[in-house]
Amino acid sequence: MRKTITINSVSDIQKINSIITQYPFEVWIHSDNSIVDAKSILGMFVLGLNEPMYMVIDDDVNPDSLIKELSPYVNFLD
Repeated sequence: MRKTITINSVSDIQKINSIITQYPFEVWIHSDNSIVDAKSILGMFVLGLNEPMYMVIDDDVNPDSLIKELSPYVNFLD
């Protein structure tokens, strides 16, 4: 699954990382310049804010509960 997202603030990055680390599957975030493991707080701080990125999760995972938890901190564009 691939969803286009934006992240608005540094504090949102911390909250997003905290939520994602609770899930047993991998979550990657791709931007124009980098690909980061969303469970890596240092990797997350490499991301640019307010630019379109892609959250990528394996197709065999149901991401509904993760997406619901992230929705206050992530703008889902698709």
